[in-house]
Amino acid sequence: MSIPNFFPAVPTCLNPQIFAELPDRMGKLTGSHDGSRTKTVQTCITSLHEKLPHVEPHLRSCLEAALWLWADDLETAHRLCQDVPTLYGAAWHAVMHRREPDFFNSKYWWRRAGGVKWTTLQYSLRDLVNKRLASKKHPLLQSFRAACTQNDDPCKFVDLVERSQQSDDTDLLSALLDIQRLEWGVLFLETWERATASPAPH
Repeated sequence: MSIPNFFPAVPTCLNPQIFAELPDRMGKLTGSHDGSRTKTVQTCITSLHEKLPHVEPHLRSCLEAALWLWADDLETAHRLCQDVPTLYGAAWHAVMHRREPDFFNSKYWWRRAGGVKWTTLQYSLRDLVNKRLASKKHPLLQSFRAACTQNDDPCKFVDLVERSQQSDDTDLLSALLDIQRLEWGVLFLETWERATASPAPH
């Protein structure tokens, strides 16, 4: 799938590799990194500091945590978002825990991020997921798609990933990875919009 086509408003001050490489990033539902994208993330964070020097600190931490999640560095992402007392801090914390995998804690943090729903984001993640899964026949995916039309609770994706842990169905796992990437892209852009709209006083 061509992830960037879903996100026409990719921030111009970011390294374009971030979204260009998204279809190939986060290639596991759970687990940490191999360090191969550390330099890319560090470059993006430097650019973020230079071009948006007055971003509110909590939102900056969320953006940095998101970039480290893109690179599969769960430990650094956790350190950045775990003490952010906002809905977006809780949301990124929830994503990080799902990928550990710590599904119980992931759902706890999604509940703490109660105002962040798949349908209330700038790009409706539910609509993107429905489109992505429209042709999929796997019963777990169709059940998930049906559930999403009735309830936009992100915990449903946590449950789906947990149920799929022992599966070797490549079509199922590929679809879940695409949803994981879509979730990252939508949540990142939403956090970015909040950050640029709410600069810290200076």
